[in-house]
Amino acid sequence: MADRPLTGKQKKFIDAYLGKANFNASKAAILAGYKGNGSTIGAIASQNLKKLKIKEEIALRLEESAMTSDEVIARLGEQAKADYHQYLNSDGTVDLKRLLDDGKGHLIKGYTPLKSGTRVDFYDGQSALNTLAKHHGLLTDKIDVKIESELENLLELLESNLDTETYDRIIKVLAKVGEA
Repeated sequence: MADRPLTGKQKKFIDAYLGKANFNASKAAILAGYKGNGSTIGAIASQNLKKLKIKEEIALRLEESAMTSDEVIARLGEQAKADYHQYLNSDGTVDLKRLLDDGKGHLIKGYTPLKSGTRVDFYDGQSALNTLAKHHGLLTDKIDVKIESELENLLELLESNLDTETYDRIIKVLAKVGEA
């Protein structure tokens, strides 16, 4: 059988599945124009997700849109360092057009149209800083443990009370634990 390209409906299904339908295959099938009752749509959606071409295209698009760990850290850094004062108008509103034109739309968490303008919510810089600090090991709970002398005392006690073979097995197990 020839390797057929995706049909228009299948392309619409993939677009909807990765977009407006938010990974809901039945909703994506409806948005793509498939017709039928709930069970028919569910069956079509399930069949589409099993088709190799569709699975490959979904995987490719997800891979293309995924962020690397460096990109995630960079984005968090932008959120943490964001300086919004240059986008504030004299009346306290945000110059949304300028913000978007400057390529800073990714710093916007959401917006709400109001009678008096638009309310713009930004990602929390403090939260981004906290996440970055954890990533860099700056916010770890430090516990001062003085176990070395206690462990030495325990090993001496074991050595004096166990036969050589049993003691050696315990040492081997502890060595493996130490390597992990």
